[in-house]
Amino acid sequence: MNSLGPFSIDVLTLMLSATAAWWVARRWRRRQNPEEAKRAARIVVDVIGAGLLAARLGFVVQNWQDYASHPWSIVTLGDGGYSCISGMLVGAL
Repeated sequence: MNSLGPFSIDVLTLMLSATAAWWVARRWRRRQNPEEAKRAARIVVDVIGAGLLAARLGFVVQNWQDYASHPWSIVTLGDGGYSCISGMLVGAL
């Protein structure tokens, strides 16, 4: 797996995409109403956070046998362990 430091390329791509989504939401709404820009940016951040948390938890549940013996490895975010389906489902809600 390709990586940059402790993070896989997939995680870095996700972080860059999240930052771009936040920036676009803020810029797009700023032209119409500055208060709406802040609200739109907060929504993007909340959705991304909830999606990432759900994606990680979904991956841990799917691979519980690997994490059961070392529970602290659940918080090792750089291992590239995310379930895209779980993250997208929660993000869409």
